Amino acid sequence: SSSSSSSNGLKCPGECTWKTEADAVEHMARIGDVLSELDGDVVVLTEVQDCDVLHTLIEKHLPDAGYLPYLVKGADTFTGQNVGLLTRIDPSADVRRTDDRVEYPVAGSECGYEEAGAGTAAAAAAAAATAAAAAAVSVAGGVAASAQGVSKNLLARFDINGRSVGLVGAHLLSQPNSPAPCAKREAQALALREAMHEVLPPSSVDALIVMGDLNDYDNSFEDSSNHQATSRVLQFLREGAGDDVPFVLRKGGGDGDAATAVAAAAAAAGGAERWRLRNAGEKVRSVEQRYSAWWNIDQTCEDSGGPEHTLIDHVLLSDNLWSRVRHADMWHKYAVCCTCYYSDHWPIVVEIDVGDF
Repeated sequence: SSSSSSSNGLKCPGECTWKTEADAVEHMARIGDVLSELDGDVVVLTEVQDCDVLHTLIEKHLPDAGYLPYLVKGADTFTGQNVGLLTRIDPSADVRRTDDRVEYPVAGSECGYEEAGAGTAAAAAAAAATAAAAAAVSVAGGVAASAQGVSKNLLARFDINGRSVGLVGAHLLSQPNSPAPCAKREAQALALREAMHEVLPPSSVDALIVMGDLNDYDNSFEDSSNHQATSRVLQFLREGAGDDVPFVLRKGGGDGDAATAVAAAAAAAGGAERWRLRNAGEKVRSVEQRYSAWWNIDQTCEDSGGPEHTLIDHVLLSDNLWSRVRHADMWHKYAVCCTCYYSDHWPIVVEIDVGDF
């Protein structure tokens, strides 16, 4: 997590074991030390309260790093967290965010979630399939309670060596295998994927990076503790929903907006190309090093390793970038604990050769 600078001093967005402004100042200094050593060209930070904290971080701890700060205020009023961007490459278009939502549970979900009054996931799948047969569905009586969007996200575009590169930064709901968050996170993944194709389509963007705290496991490769996802979150982000999984997309965030029935086969109208992504975590050669976050399972507030090491942060790349990864690392150079000043996550670092892709 990261702190925020405001007229009232530094605050912690979300839950932190340290509470004083002095603690927050120390936390920011430690994060500055880490970023200075990592020396990344593009950095996504997933728990930042506002632009002030990014400016403070640069001015006090990274004054010569050449970073430009970007953040689009999101909709998470509970934690106050947003996704921040530090970059040495100025975006070629305005940095944006999406407020689109998808109804859940998504057809075929195995999360084990049943919404009160909505029946089983099978019934929800049948309802979604019926909706997908129509061109559009009007929303009567406001926004359905079972529509979930991504409150913390950003979408950016860069020109690099004459090619257009898209970037999506996101922070999805926590608790990987809990039924309700699992079902909501599947909806988040589909909403985010549709936004990728609307804002950063393959027709105008040459390569794509999706990164952040996705709070789920990727069953396409093995992590350090062989955690398995019950959701299709990473599958949806990497490949889409597939022709047999219809879903209902609600555009925008306002009450009374229109709900559009989407079948994945029809989402690429006219045969438009769709993104297919691969996880840079596969490039970390040592399986034992494939973890990015600490889960305090035994409640000792000390890192016990083993299953407490989870891989829920990810960097997903289009094939033309994945094939050009020089080095991928999960950077475990600081200790984690309940009262530590760094983070309960470790950075993922990916070096890509963009000389001629």
